[in-house]
Amino acid sequence: MTLRVFVTGGTGFVGRAVASALRARGDEVVALSRRPGADVTGDPMVAGPWMDALRGCDAVLHLAGESIASGRLGAAHRRRVLDSRVLGTRHVVAAIAAAPVGQRPRVLVSASGVDRYAFDESDRAHDEHVPPGDSFLADVCVAWEHEAEAARSADARVICLRLGLVLGTNGGAWPRIVAPFRFGLGGPLGSGRQWFSWVHEHDAVAACLHALDHAPLDGPVNLVAPECVRSAQLASVLGRTLSRPARFALPAPLVRLAVGGLAPYVLGGRRVVPAALLRTGFTFRFGTLERALPALLLRPAAQG
Repeated sequence: MTLRVFVTGGTGFVGRAVASALRARGDEVVALSRRPGADVTGDPMVAGPWMDALRGCDAVLHLAGESIASGRLGAAHRRRVLDSRVLGTRHVVAAIAAAPVGQRPRVLVSASGVDRYAFDESDRAHDEHVPPGDSFLADVCVAWEHEAEAARSADARVICLRLGLVLGTNGGAWPRIVAPFRFGLGGPLGSGRQWFSWVHEHDAVAACLHALDHAPLDGPVNLVAPECVRSAQLASVLGRTLSRPARFALPAPLVRLAVGGLAPYVLGGRRVVPAALLRTGFTFRFGTLERALPALLLRPAAQG
């Protein structure tokens, strides 16, 4: 069945790729963005005429939000991160509820993040039932998901995708992580023991479509690859893939100096597993770093 899908953040890193995949399979996309050239121009943080464009859509993919990597999580940046998620989601849900019953979206897929979970260097697997942590970003994710869940009162199925770091060549934080390794200057960060939860862009997009299409998928969903690795292993595989040394460990004090308030999230992590996705039959194309990194870092001819 062809879908009409409203996509917020439709010109962003992940949103752009999702919109392209939807169109490629024959669905109709109504993309919202603050940037000119989108199907609908507007800002989810601000109620406005854009909200009427949800009418007649079958589903909403809500991917808009201030980039966490765009600052150092100082006071002003924290406010933008929180407001863009909480207010933006509140307005999306209000638009769903305001649509006439026969023209109301039946599904809301809203982004969230694995930073909802507490930092944990143990081997404990964090599935969707693990309680939240007490960091700033954990609180943001809890509030963000709470706003999305309100769409159930408008009879919408709600999925909150808790994304790990999305690995892709066209945006996000990944190109900045890779850059030192290309010059032989990469290595583990801090202790190297922190868990690194990640997902290849292809699988992130495919999981968004899976969430739209599979009614059994409902509630929180960890969107991460099955293989969660520690920082030291990430550095090792990156160096090997690029045929570069990966021995330049960056001590924790230097990390804190470089990234400010982001340091706890760079130096901390947790072993997150995609239990809900696997339970509903989702198949990862890039489930391991050994498979994902050559596809991201090497020329197509070298990927085999």
